[in-house]
Amino acid sequence: MKQTYRAAFFAALLVVSACGKGGGAEAKLCEHGIEEATCEKCKAEGHAAEAVEAGAVELTRDQIVAAGIKIGRVKVEAAAGFVRGTGEIQADPDRTVQLASSVSGRVTMARGAIGEAVRAGQALATVVAVEQAAVSAELKSAEARVALAEEDLKHERSLFDRGLSPRRDLLAAEANAKSASADLEGARLRTGAMASSIATPISGQIAERNVTVGQVVEAGAPLYLVVSPENLQAIVDVYDRDLAHVRVGAEATLFSQGMSGMSVTGRVAAIGPVIDETTRTGKVRVTLKDGGALLPGAPVRPGTFVSASIRVDQTRMESSNRRDSQARLSSEVMLLPANAVCRLGDRRVVFVAADDEHGYRFEPHDVETGFRNGDLIEIKSGVSKDDLIAIEGAFSVLSALRSGELGEGHAH
Repeated sequence: MKQTYRAAFFAALLVVSACGKGGGAEAKLCEHGIEEATCEKCKAEGHAAEAVEAGAVELTRDQIVAAGIKIGRVKVEAAAGFVRGTGEIQADPDRTVQLASSVSGRVTMARGAIGEAVRAGQALATVVAVEQAAVSAELKSAEARVALAEEDLKHERSLFDRGLSPRRDLLAAEANAKSASADLEGARLRTGAMASSIATPISGQIAERNVTVGQVVEAGAPLYLVVSPENLQAIVDVYDRDLAHVRVGAEATLFSQGMSGMSVTGRVAAIGPVIDETTRTGKVRVTLKDGGALLPGAPVRPGTFVSASIRVDQTRMESSNRRDSQARLSSEVMLLPANAVCRLGDRRVVFVAADDEHGYRFEPHDVETGFRNGDLIEIKSGVSKDDLIAIEGAFSVLSALRSGELGEGHAH
């Protein structure tokens, strides 16, 4: 916190201490060169010290402007219903590919690191079968047999044309040549199957790599996982008693500390037809807005755990479900910017502001928070809609409050 806040606090302590000593009739001058009993600056500093002692902090208007603190009231909105759930960000299954070798053998080439971007068609590894030497020899033998069979056929055809050889010998030579050609084609196919070039069919990023050069791998063993960062989705678990109120196309807000406290929005794309017998939840698939494009400083990643608020039609919610449902239903809700809520130890607080001639006195009020929708968070209790609250710069107020704790007084 700025030195001016601490200086004001310590100065107030000095003034209060000086005012408590002595009892003579002679008027004492304060550090401002004014009689202590009439100095407005001393009185203001005294008020600030008292505020810290009482669990509050008083800031002048100049300090409020310098710290970027803005004061306003809660936002009150008519409540739509919100069904709550938890889930996980997932990649689009159609944009995720597991790469494996089609043959068992030794890896002769492998490239690409986890997180590296790859393009469709890019080769990542080559696997050569351990039987390659034997198959290569078989191919050469088949090629030699074809050459010999073709030469025999040419000779037999010449003899037959001159009437020096019976027709059956010509037919036998033709059959032998065809058999040799078929064997050669089979050998070529087996030779081609002795090497597997592993390429990604999609563009994306390498999420897993389980292969190194020289490693012997089995056919079908997973070597790479490539994931496209586009078209991300969330699979959200919603209790069966709430699932009936969810509709395809409903707006959903996803929040997670794993996204640096940021939230993303999306819409319900599908509702699963099955209820899990153990958890009594059903699956809701939410597609992210803009395909889950990376947020500045907080990329949305597959595997991120999220809490979800899904907007539902309030008129559909039966009153009998309101007491035990996770749906939030009331005639209106109070909303504040999420950054207006601070942690003070184990408490969640907002700073309620009271205007006076010196500036504003900020007092922390414990609040109970509810669902989060974008940059706004529901305030269930702790403040009223008429309270003035530090809606921006709450951390600066918190820092000012804590700076008082560095002195002899405590802001509790």
